[in-house]
Amino acid sequence: MKSIDISDHFSELNRAVFEDSSEYVHYFDFLRTSFGNLIHSFNSRTTEDLMEINIMHSFIQKFLNSIEALTMRYRNEKEHFPKVDLTESSFPNHIEIKKLMADMQAAPAQLAEMPSMHALKQSTLDYIFEKQTIPDILLNQMYRRTYLEMLDQKKLFLEHTVGEWVKLPTQKQGDRHFLYSWGSYDATYNRPFVYMLVFELDKSRDDEDQELRKLFRNMIAERTQNTAPLRVMAHEIDEMSEFVKPKILKRIDLGPIYSKYSMDEADLSKIVQKQFSGEGYAFLFTNEVIFSIGEKKAKGFLSGGQIRQIFFIDESNKETMERHVSKVLKYIMAPHDVVQHLNTNHPEILSQFSMDPIPV
Repeated sequence: MKSIDISDHFSELNRAVFEDSSEYVHYFDFLRTSFGNLIHSFNSRTTEDLMEINIMHSFIQKFLNSIEALTMRYRNEKEHFPKVDLTESSFPNHIEIKKLMADMQAAPAQLAEMPSMHALKQSTLDYIFEKQTIPDILLNQMYRRTYLEMLDQKKLFLEHTVGEWVKLPTQKQGDRHFLYSWGSYDATYNRPFVYMLVFELDKSRDDEDQELRKLFRNMIAERTQNTAPLRVMAHEIDEMSEFVKPKILKRIDLGPIYSKYSMDEADLSKIVQKQFSGEGYAFLFTNEVIFSIGEKKAKGFLSGGQIRQIFFIDESNKETMERHVSKVLKYIMAPHDVVQHLNTNHPEILSQFSMDPIPV
C-alpha cells in the first residue's frame, strides 16, 4: 500500500488519506471483492433462514452501490480524496457517507442545471475531433452527472437505511408477528450494521396503515442512531410505543476487515500483513441477539402499568454479559491460504469464533 497522509493529526488513523490516487482503485476493488465473497458465502449456508439471507443480500448490495457511488464521486479527482478508517474497520470514514447524503439532497437542482448526458457526449466528441485532445472539463461533467444520477436513497446504504416490513407466518390463531430490518453506518466504528427486529403488533392496529408504518420507521431511526448495547436499544424500542412489543432484536456487525488497509494492533492485522501478499485478508462479522422471555407490568407512578418485555441476558457467558445480549455468534471469512495458515499456526485465534472459518 502506498504511504498515507493523516488528516489533522498523526494519530487519527480513522481518517487516513492515501498518497496515490491509484491506490483508491485497488481499495474500492478490494471492498467489492470482499463483499462479493461474503454474498457468495451466504448462498452456500443453506441451513440458515432464507428470509434473513435475502435481507443480508439486499443490504450488502446497497453497501456495494454506495461504494460505486463513492468511486464515481472521486473519479478523476486530483486534489481531494476519500478518508478511510485503518483501525478496526478498513471501511470509508462515515464522513464519506454524509457527503453522499448531502449530495443526494442537492442532486435534483444540480442535475436540472447541467447539460444532458447526450449533450455532454456530443460536446466531448466534437472537442476531440477539433482539438485532438481529451477535454477534462467535459469528462468531469459527465462523471459528475453519472454520480448524481446514482444517488437514489432506496438503493444506497446510508447512515440510516430503511429495510422491509414483513408479516411472519402465524404460530397460533390471533398472533401477529412482523419482521422489520434496517441498516446503519455507524459514526463511531465506521462500519455497516444490519438490524432485524421481530415484534408483535397490537391487534387494534392495522398493519397495512402506511402512516403507522411511517411513524414506526421514524421512531426506530430516532432510537437506533448509534451502537448502544443491544439491551438498551431493545428497551428503547419497547418503551417507544404501546402498540409495538419487541420480541427478538438482532444486530449484524459487518467488520472489521483485517488486511493491508489495517494499521491497528490486532493480531490478525499483523498476521495477514506479515504472511500474505496484498490480497490476503480476514473479514470478521458478528451476530448479537437479544430476545424476550416474557412480559411484566411496569412499576412506577408515571408508567401507567404498561406491559414491558423481559429481555434475557445469558449470565453464564462472559461475553454475553459484557455485551448485554442473549446470544453472540462470531464468524471469520478469509481466502483459503489465510484459513490454512491460521488453522496450522494460530488455532487459539480461531477458537474465539462460533464456527470454522468460511474459506473463499
